[in-house]
Amino acid sequence: MAIKGKRKRKSTARKPRTSAPKPVVVHRKQPLLARRVVQLTALGVVALVVGLLLGWGFGRESAPSSKLSTAGKKQVEQFTQKIEPVLSTLGTPSGDSFNVLPDLFAATGEFEGGKISDSEFRKMAAAALKQAQGAADTLNGLDVGSSASGLPEQTLADMSNARDELLWSLRLYGEVADMFVRATSMAGKDPTAMVNKALDVRAAADPVFQAGFASYQRVLASAETGSAESPSTPAAPPGGQFPSGIPFPSGVPLPSTVPGGAQNP
Repeated sequence: MAIKGKRKRKSTARKPRTSAPKPVVVHRKQPLLARRVVQLTALGVVALVVGLLLGWGFGRESAPSSKLSTAGKKQVEQFTQKIEPVLSTLGTPSGDSFNVLPDLFAATGEFEGGKISDSEFRKMAAAALKQAQGAADTLNGLDVGSSASGLPEQTLADMSNARDELLWSLRLYGEVADMFVRATSMAGKDPTAMVNKALDVRAAADPVFQAGFASYQRVLASAETGSAESPSTPAAPPGGQFPSGIPFPSGVPLPSTVPGGAQNP
């Protein structure tokens, strides 16, 4: 209970004063585009993009195009229109290969077996000789064009190889037919040796023709797809072989010149 007349003594202790805030250095942040790291990174990205674009541009300019131009497609069509009639007179395609002069070579076995006479076989051989010579003459005058006409190098090489290998194989088949004619014209002599020799020439002609037919198939494919197919062998072969790399057959009569202008060894 408080006693009247007396006051409560106030404390004389002073309260501590609050000190003023200490000064602090404030670092202002630079704008993003003004930062050195960002500038260097952006410069590097721009340089990389420019380099890639220049490389792509030079690559397109230096690399040959595999696309057929309108003029190139027209030239391929003209080429195939001249090849197809030639092939139709020589036989029939069978998958990826081609049966050349099937009637003549089927009759060869019959002749050797004595089932057909000399005169019958000679007549068939003479007809085959005429077919082979006519087809070879057509191919010999066939122009395959040039890259300046809008043909990619691959398609141009396929066209040249098709013409050359079909041409030279047909001349070999012509030699086969001619030997059959001579074999059946030798009165009183056994034709077996010459027939066997003719069959050796045929064995040399077959792979050359099939290589030319394969090149022709690639030309047809390029006409359908509008672009060149897989690279083929060069049109000008080294000495001693056909464009596809098939060596010249030894002991087999060949024309005086062979594809690419090389001389028959």
